[in-house]
Amino acid sequence: IQKTSDELAAEREWFQKIKLWHSWLGGRNEDRYRQALAGLQQIDDPHAAPAIIRFLCEDKQREMRTLGVTTLSKLVGSKGAAGLVKLSLFDPDDDVRYASLNGIAEDDFEFAQTAYVKELRNSLNPVVCRAASGLARVGTHQAVLPLIDALVTTHRYQVQTNQPAANVYSASTDG
Repeated sequence: IQKTSDELAAEREWFQKIKLWHSWLGGRNEDRYRQALAGLQQIDDPHAAPAIIRFLCEDKQREMRTLGVTTLSKLVGSKGAAGLVKLSLFDPDDDVRYASLNGIAEDDFEFAQTAYVKELRNSLNPVVCRAASGLARVGTHQAVLPLIDALVTTHRYQVQTNQPAANVYSASTDG
């Protein structure tokens, strides 16, 4: 809703190109593979970020996600940084997460800090730990208080005992 029609048109154009290149990367034709790789390496338009995230960064193959990280790292602006932050938090591969974190440009640290602080409240402990690691790289003194708040946690455990589940009452004569 917030995007302008020009911005949407530019993103749609990139979706078509990157979808085609993604299919070429998975194909058997060596010329098309090289063309797709060359095309991806030349991208410098931030409007391409949503398509890169959709087709490369969400691919099952680690090599595709790594290529997506490399491509996003060259883009200027928060669109590419958003994808890198997401990958650094949720990608199943350690190397892809590490490359994503290191791919965030210094100009995007403030954006990334906001995203990492938000994820400190995630219900998954590994994501909270990754957000804290991300803040170690991109955070400022403003991130200290949210980090402290993330350290204070409450855990509930269900403990099974041999006691009966229902309330038990007993009476005695001495009062």
